[in-house]
Amino acid sequence: MHESVKAREIEKEIRRKASLKGLGPIKKVVLRAGKASGEAPEELSHILREHMKIETFEIIEENAALKCTGCGHIISEQEKTLKCPACGGIENKIIAGMGFEVVEVE
Repeated sequence: MHESVKAREIEKEIRRKASLKGLGPIKKVVLRAGKASGEAPEELSHILREHMKIETFEIIEENAALKCTGCGHIISEQEKTLKCPACGGIENKIIAGMGFEVVEVE
């Protein structure tokens, strides 16, 4: 499996945070990953296990959400629509579920 640019960025961030804490071997990692980021949890698991040799980790998946720029209604991933159910508007801003965060490194 080939790692993506995003996965390599996450690996760099994990190593940076470990270095700032003065950690030797990394024992545990907690990541928050947006479901709409395009990065599969399996790929992240592969990077952590195979490339970084970290066996204890948690990947918290964050649902995607949009905010209608017309009325401010929050459109959840479960609504499965880009059209605002409140006002019918089609202009939205992504407010959750796109990024990654290294929450914890031990």
